[in-house]
Amino acid sequence: MPKAKYKKRKDGRYATSVMIGYRPDGKPDQRTIYGKTIAELEKKKASMLVDLERGIFVKDKDMTFGEYSQRWYKNKCIGIEEQTKLMYLSVLKNYTTPLNALPLVKITKMDCQEIINSALNKPRTCQKIKITLNQIFNSAIEDALLYKNPFKGVQLPKYKKPVKRPLTKAEDILTEVTEFTNREKMLILLLKYYGLRKEEALVLTKDNFDFEREQLRIKTAVSLIHNQPVEKETKSDSGTRHLFLMKEHIPFFKAYLERISAYRIFTNQNGEWITEQGYRRMFESIIRKMTVKAKELELPPPEGLTAHVFRHNYTTMLYYAGVGIKDAQYMLGHSTASVTMDIYTHLDKENEDARNKLQNYLSSKATLEK
Repeated sequence: MPKAKYKKRKDGRYATSVMIGYRPDGKPDQRTIYGKTIAELEKKKASMLVDLERGIFVKDKDMTFGEYSQRWYKNKCIGIEEQTKLMYLSVLKNYTTPLNALPLVKITKMDCQEIINSALNKPRTCQKIKITLNQIFNSAIEDALLYKNPFKGVQLPKYKKPVKRPLTKAEDILTEVTEFTNREKMLILLLKYYGLRKEEALVLTKDNFDFEREQLRIKTAVSLIHNQPVEKETKSDSGTRHLFLMKEHIPFFKAYLERISAYRIFTNQNGEWITEQGYRRMFESIIRKMTVKAKELELPPPEGLTAHVFRHNYTTMLYYAGVGIKDAQYMLGHSTASVTMDIYTHLDKENEDARNKLQNYLSSKATLEK
């Protein structure tokens, strides 16, 4: 008599094992399946084998979002910038907690939509939630814990990127005529005439200035995390660059470096590296002084002025000075020429001269055809 293919258990069910892969230690990873009848067991086994073949088998149906997201965050944080870590952490702490107790396989599109709906008045935050959840769910799919991304098809509020702008005419004038401290003037010169990112300016030391070659060397930046500075490499390899110092600025730069005793250009009163709070106070002082001067000169006061406005103004200066895209890319430290090209293209559209040239061309053509 042939041996039974499956043995009946004491609880009345039939069971068999299927190998779904290998564990980290190299041993086979087996999963046991059960059926009240042999036919039901065979059907479950066949379904599992098909899912394995198609790559949609779910290993652990009890794994919750909270458990998996914490493991994902721990591994994701290796080798990424602090600001990115903080973005992920903020999303997980403030927006995705309603998902924590749910098994990954039971999270629906509706669950994800409700997470977005809780932040509809913050379109940029919704973008960050989308980035974070998509990465978590896609990682779970790769780990065979999910077979589809439940975030797919979720509707987000429209997000409009803030319009980049240069200095207004009034702001441009005010940066030149307002009486600043030497430290404040140093920051303005670096932002306005050398296009430095705030993170690049704050990490400068005396060694970055090469007066013999009349160059400013940019090679590192700083992240201000929880009010504390953390030195890092520039935003990309292209961020490392040598900028020529303008001759009219060299005397001030030399005098400033000789006057300060600290090795770093921007420090607090104790000579230590400037903190986020220290930078904020310095920039607020700059705006406050410009506002007072604007009232004195009957000019519009600065509104929404940031370090990046100065940087965009620098890009605009390069464009109107006729600096080519490749040179501008290097001077700005953009990772690709396409980033510079986008800004130049936008400025082209705003350039009245382009419209005038087209009008003159059409007028001359009409004259010739007569």
